Amino acid sequence: MIVLTDGQSGDSVVASAQALAADQVTVFAIGVGSFDHSELLQITNNNQGRVFELADFSAIAQNINRIAGAVCIEPTQAVTTVAPTALPTLEPCDLSLDLFFVLDGSGSVGFADFDMVKQFVVAVVSTFTISLTDTRVGVLQYSDGSTLECNLGDHPDESSFVSAVSGMARQGGGTRTGRALEFARLMAAWRPAPVPRIMIVLTDGQSFDSVVASAQALAADQVTVFAIGVGSFDHSELLQITNNNQGRVFELADFSAIAQNINRIAGAVCIEPTQAVTTVAPTALPTLEPCDLSLDLFFVLDGSGSVSVADFDMVKQFVVAVVSTFTISLTDTRVGVLQYSDGSTLECNLGDHPDESSFASAVSTMTYQNGGTSTGAALEFARQMAAWRPAPVPRIMIVLTDGKSGDSVVAPAQALAADQVAVFAIGVGSFYRPELLQITNNNQGRVFELADFSAIAQNINRIARAVCIEPTQAVTTVAPTALPTVEPCDESVDLFFVLDGSGSVSIADFDIVKEFVVAVVSGFTISLTETRVGVLQYSHFNTLGCNLGDHPDWSSFVNSMNTMTRQDGGTNTGAALEFARQRAAWRAAPVPRIMIVLTDGKSSDGVVAPSMALDADQVTVFAIGVGSFDSSELLQITNYNQDRVFELTDFNAIAQITNRIIQAACMNIDSATTQETTTMQTTTAAILFPTVEPCDVSSDLFFVLDGSGSVGHSNFNTVKQFVVTLVSAFTIGLNDVTDTRVGVIQYSSGNALECNLGDHPDESSFVTAINTMTYQDGYSTKTGAALQFASQSAAWRPAPIPRIMIVLTDGMAHDSVVAPSQALAADQVNVFAIGVGNFDRPELLQITNNNPGRVFELADFDAIRDKINDIALAVCMG
Repeated sequence: MIVLTDGQSGDSVVASAQALAADQVTVFAIGVGSFDHSELLQITNNNQGRVFELADFSAIAQNINRIAGAVCIEPTQAVTTVAPTALPTLEPCDLSLDLFFVLDGSGSVGFADFDMVKQFVVAVVSTFTISLTDTRVGVLQYSDGSTLECNLGDHPDESSFVSAVSGMARQGGGTRTGRALEFARLMAAWRPAPVPRIMIVLTDGQSFDSVVASAQALAADQVTVFAIGVGSFDHSELLQITNNNQGRVFELADFSAIAQNINRIAGAVCIEPTQAVTTVAPTALPTLEPCDLSLDLFFVLDGSGSVSVADFDMVKQFVVAVVSTFTISLTDTRVGVLQYSDGSTLECNLGDHPDESSFASAVSTMTYQNGGTSTGAALEFARQMAAWRPAPVPRIMIVLTDGKSGDSVVAPAQALAADQVAVFAIGVGSFYRPELLQITNNNQGRVFELADFSAIAQNINRIARAVCIEPTQAVTTVAPTALPTVEPCDESVDLFFVLDGSGSVSIADFDIVKEFVVAVVSGFTISLTETRVGVLQYSHFNTLGCNLGDHPDWSSFVNSMNTMTRQDGGTNTGAALEFARQRAAWRAAPVPRIMIVLTDGKSSDGVVAPSMALDADQVTVFAIGVGSFDSSELLQITNYNQDRVFELTDFNAIAQITNRIIQAACMNIDSATTQETTTMQTTTAAILFPTVEPCDVSSDLFFVLDGSGSVGHSNFNTVKQFVVTLVSAFTIGLNDVTDTRVGVIQYSSGNALECNLGDHPDESSFVTAINTMTYQDGYSTKTGAALQFASQSAAWRPAPIPRIMIVLTDGMAHDSVVAPSQALAADQVNVFAIGVGNFDRPELLQITNNNPGRVFELADFDAIRDKINDIALAVCMG
């Protein structure tokens, strides 16, 4: 079949093209002029060799011979026996195992390429002894669907297997690797242990569906999966297929590269089953200094598939070495170990081993689990199962992991902190730094980052010493820092402190904070009718140390501060601000309301909405950031007033700003009582974003916002500010003639209708809704489904009211956007597409129905500020 077209179709070609392929129809696509390249590929089932792209119709004459030749040659491709690629002689493998191939037979794999794949399979299999009692082989071919070509045990010898593979025909179609893996998992006739289970997946492109769940299920079934990517593979997806084991991933430039790599692949397949039983020679670890403390020491060890057997042996040696520095008994130091991957195994609990010898024996016989990485679940399991002794016995946990967790660690880490457990996090290799900080409740001093497992030897003394020192930190008395003489403020105010007491603030640093508070308060006259003082300490929970009016004089306030102890835990500044706003016993105007927020790190939650609410309540907020602060967050806390932000390198620098804080607070009192209440969206537009030109057009304006995990909390806040600023260009209301109505959908793997067109009668209520919108942080990016959901959900007004949709995404969709985009166009919706960072240009064009004038491509989220006027103008013009 030869299809000739000069433009993009008004409907989808995918299903019809796949049906033609299933009917054994070979389709050529000729695009002339304003063709859509991706659509031409879809017509041919992703066979680039059958696509011809011509500048105009006059170019047909120059290309007709090429086209006619291709048409003439094509039928010979399907039946031609391709001369075998010269594959090298492979070393025989003496192991007996179950070997299962999962082969991509989609349309993007040419006939000649698929023949090479078949030769590869036959060559690898030739290295084994094939029989019903030795090695057995199975093959599944997949595209949109999956075909079990032969199961394990179907062929009693190599000859019958080779005949079956030689007669295998390429399917054609799409690429659904996730579905194929699950089908293979359910259908493969694996023998029980100890027969090794090996799967080899070969694919030439990104899957249309997710492979994560199927890959994890295979790991749980003790299947070792290798992934071979050829050509347009997705590196991250190959890692997911192997459960993040880089040693089982092979990346080839094209199918001809199979010949150069087959020995390497076959060798890895033969060696893999021996890894689980290999005894690794102990790594030479240095002699450690003994620790005289008695404590409860609990190890949480990553045993996932990305940690090799050799690496896990190093981990076991590390555990034994650290424990050797303590006196192990039922009354001195006790040790427990949990190993985890997808699940958690309590290898031994605190108190199970009465001496070092029995503990070392237990660790030496511990078997590496393999599987995924669920660190959050492991932390919670350890928290519930560990047989901690009551205070004052110190509780120490050491978490060692080599990659990012498949689940969240925040809640269990906070729960451990609340249980008075000091957690250390050791990241090896492909660790995720923010997650290590979350595990330790943002205590950088308890985080160790190692390049690889061999680096354990160089760092073990440092780690062991930190573990030994930690319990002494909570009882050290720090000498007071010398604070300057303060200059008094004659004004009467309500002065409220919000103090970060999270785990990243040491006991000594928190003492400096308390001295700072006392010094600042000494600059005011404290009484129930003059200045009143309140203090809230926070981490992942809030403690109201004292409220405004609780202390009638400076002396009683100082006494309460001296008895305040640091909480420990995470950093939820947003929740603390909201708690302070609701609980502070402010006096009525004209008494000025001053809040001083002091933090040493980035908050785990958003500060924008509570900061806006404080501003609306006439509270003037100062923000002091110490050490690892986030400058943009400090600005948000102050409603973008740079004059109220103080940034310090460390806690010792607090002494230098005490008088500046008093003066700044004192000077702001007059303005705090006379300023008009301003909403955050105005401030944000003036400072973070340029002022946008007003748009006099009345329209229905609908935002579709990517809330997937790749966006990130900080960037999603930028997106919300962008929405608020853009909307400020329009008159928001419910008048059908003069006003614009706004709606918002947030999406990732699912869709949330944050507000529909007409839900908000004015700009103020819309902005409030946006500021309280919670970032989904989803695991997938289903833009097509979001567009379909928006098309069905949006409460558009009838013509002639313009219908505008703005889609903002930071990556390629995991589903197709073509059909829903065409449906929106048919509904007279003008769609703009904003791609940020790792966007897919052809997909942005598809979203806009190939209107490049409605596509905006931004390098990162910060670039939104620079482009907002261009976007606003384009949206206004429709």
